[in-house]
Formats: sequence, C-alpha cells, structure tokens
Amino acid sequence: MTITQKDNLLAGHRHLDHLGRYCAILGLHLLAFGALFKVSWGNAALGFLLLAGLLGLATQPRAWHRQTLLILLLTYWIVLLASSLRARHLYPEEAGSITKAAWAASYRGPLSIVLVAWATHIAKPRIDVLLALLASGFALRIASKLDAATWQGLLSGHARATFGNAATLFGLWCAGCLVGLAAYAPCFLHGQKMRLARLGVWLGGLGFFAIGLVASGARLAWLATALVLLAMWWLSWSRRAAAPRAGAMASDRAGRLGILATVLVLGVVALSQHAGIMARLGESTQVIRQVLTTGQVPAQGHSSLQVRLHLSGWALRHIAAHPLLGHGPGAIAPLLAQDGFMNEAGKPYRHVHDSYLQLTLELGVVGLGLHVLMAIMILKALRLACIAPAQHLTLAAGLALYAMCSLGDEVLGSYHGGFVLALLAGLPCGVAWERLSLRMGTRHA
Repeated sequence: MTITQKDNLLAGHRHLDHLGRYCAILGLHLLAFGALFKVSWGNAALGFLLLAGLLGLATQPRAWHRQTLLILLLTYWIVLLASSLRARHLYPEEAGSITKAAWAASYRGPLSIVLVAWATHIAKPRIDVLLALLASGFALRIASKLDAATWQGLLSGHARATFGNAATLFGLWCAGCLVGLAAYAPCFLHGQKMRLARLGVWLGGLGFFAIGLVASGARLAWLATALVLLAMWWLSWSRRAAAPRAGAMASDRAGRLGILATVLVLGVVALSQHAGIMARLGESTQVIRQVLTTGQVPAQGHSSLQVRLHLSGWALRHIAAHPLLGHGPGAIAPLLAQDGFMNEAGKPYRHVHDSYLQLTLELGVVGLGLHVLMAIMILKALRLACIAPAQHLTLAAGLALYAMCSLGDEVLGSYHGGFVLALLAGLPCGVAWERLSLRMGTRHA
C-alpha cells in the first residue's frame, strides 16, 4: 500500500469517525428528550445510536474490548429467541403478539443500554446537558397531565391523580427530578453570578415536581423518594468523615441544605394534600391488615394494592409451571385474559404490575439472571465512572428509584420507561469504558 493510499484510508476513517460522533450526539439528545413523547422518536434515537456504534466499530475495532458484555448480549438474544419459539409452540393463536413483543424486547433493554454506553464512549457528551434535557422532557409530559381540575384540586386540598395507568411511571419521573435537583443543589447555590435567578429556578423546580409526585398518587414512588433522600443524607455525612477537605465540606453543606429544602417543599405540598394522601395510605393499611389477620388477600374491592397482590400470587403460580425459560414475551396478556383478570373498566390487564415477576414470567429464571448480571455490570461501571459528584449522585439515585418502583409496576419493560432507563444506565457505562480505554492506551482519537 502506497503512502497516498494510506493517507486516503486515514482520511476516510476520520470522516467516518466524525459522522459516528455526530450520529451519537444526535441519538443521545433525541433519546433524552424526544423518547418521552413518542415511541417512534425513541426508536429513531436507537437507530442513530446503532449507526454510530457500527461506524465506531469500523474505525476503531480495538476500542471494543467489552467481550463480557458482548457475550451477555448475545446470550440474552439466544434466550429471547428460544423463549419466543417455545411460546409460539404453546400459544399458536397468539403468534403475532408474541413475535411483536419479542422484536420490541430485542432492541430495547440490554441492547439499548449498550448503544447508549457506546455512544457516550465515542461522543463524550455533556452529561449535565443530557440530564437537563431529560428533566425538561419530564416537566412537559407531567405538565400536560396536570390539567385545570388537578390544579384546582391541589389548591383546594383535594388533589386527584390524572396520570391514569402510568401513575407510577410519572411519579417515578417526578421523584427522579426531585432527587436530581437535591443532588445539584451545590451547583445552584454556589457562586454569586445570577444567584437569585438560579435559586428561583431551583425552588420552582422543586415545587413543580413535588406537586407532580403527590398528585400522581404513586405510593411506591413516595416510599422510594423517602428512602433515596434518607440515603443521600447519610452519604453526605459519611463523605465528610472520609474526606474532611474544605471544598468537600462546603459542597456537602450545600448538599445537605438541598436535601432539607427538598424535604421541606415536599412536606408543604403533602400537608396541603393531607386528606388525599391519608386516603391513599388508608387503602393500603386496610388491605395489609386483612392479609395479616386472615392470611389471605381479600377477594372483594378494587384497591390497587389488593389487585397487585392477586396478580403477584397468579404470577408465582405460573412461574412455577415454566421456571426455566418462562412463557415467552407477549404470552402474559392472553393468559391474564383467560384467567379473568379485568380492571375497573372491564378490560384485561396487560402485565402483572411487577417488573421482576413480569421478566421471570416471560424469560424465566435464565432471563432474570442475565438481567441481574447486567445490573451488576452497571453498578460496577457507576463506581468506575469519573464524573462530577452531582452527576454521579443523580444517576445512582435515578437507578435506585427505578429498581424500587419496578416492584409495583411494569416500568422496566414499558416503552418510555425503558428509554429513560437506557439513558440513566448507559451514561455511566460509557464514561467507565472511556476510563478503561485510557488505561489500555486505546483511547478513541
């Protein structure tokens, strides 16, 4: 190969490299904002990220040193294929819905997290900008659900939830933005430039998302928010004991002030909605008392906790029937309809309101184990990622909220919830990969 040919090849690689970076940046921003509004926008974002990944592989094959993750992803696809074929054999009348569900699961979940991580690795985006876009998208979606009647109810002390079947998901988003604002408190409170404006935006955001969280009526999101804020408070003191530096102490003081302000704003909003909150908690208390007294879930009534307990018992029985590979994606909804699980509107349930049980029902213990391995890798990447404390705390808190709220609804497998999870999990993975590349001397040029 002549020198001219080598120069042309290098120039071609540079052009592909720049194109891959632009596709990665466009895909990440579209996923951070547009995926919250339309599923097609989320799919388009994944398409750009996939193109960026292919271009990155073509120009820098040595940088792809995540063999364990590739093996995990291929194993997931094999399990998904085997489970889908088995489901088509068991339920031939549902072959169309099974194929559609399997296709959706093939490009969401683990694959979307890998795509976001690869895009973060080659594009090196501003994580603060992506998180701000995500919070803006949350605010617009939540504001569109808080109609005039809801605002009147909030002012009069009788709020009603208008989030419908996605109440837990909207409550999760509000909770994520609340803890994110609490984590970013040092950034908003430090410095003199436009301090009042920054403080006003910060307090306004706290108030808005606190109203959304309370109005959602998502009790699991309430509990998860309380636990995460408590963990953040404990971490702020543990860091002080571990690293008593002047700068770190000042940042921790601002962080603790942010947590206290978040709790205060939440308390004010909760007091204004005391009657509605106590009614929601009273439903749960009554069902739990009956379960502890009789040892059985009451058959009458339409409490959401009661329905979830019935669905959980049904799910455990069906998991025992096919524990290894599950019933297959898309086979759960017809099974629920056959067994007569209907909501208040008389329509059959589409899932069992528990992401972990739903995952085990569809892909069995093998599929659940693969997702547990993925979660372990994400946690390791979060520990390795060299990012700002506010970014680290926001991503960790968001993932913790997702893990807890998944116990009460199908947020991991939902379209919008899956896209947001991919962003929250993929960003620290990409930053950790960049650090590994620097160690191995294969940094993407």
